[in-house]
Amino acid sequence: MGKGRSNTGITRMPENMDNGEMALNTTPAAIGSGEILSILIKAATTNSGNAYVGVSGKGDAANGYPLSPGESIGFEIKELGKIYVSSDVNGDKIRYVVIKP
Repeated sequence: MGKGRSNTGITRMPENMDNGEMALNTTPAAIGSGEILSILIKAATTNSGNAYVGVSGKGDAANGYPLSPGESIGFEIKELGKIYVSSDVNGDKIRYVVIKP
């Protein structure tokens, strides 16, 4: 059985978890900094436009991975500061959950 899973198939709460919310604008910005194991990012359902996820220089509308309102993406990455986000509309938001080592 995988780490963090019970025998019922329900994922248990990791011990080193953190979460947050970030207001976006059209200029990409890093979500934060620090060592992590994985992240789940969700565009707020109340957003007026798309949010975009990418690395430095690619977290914008032209190059980033688009998230429509309510959509999410998750992946493993070692450094939170490598993830950049932006949006079509200033003030739209993302919410995120990170698993820390």
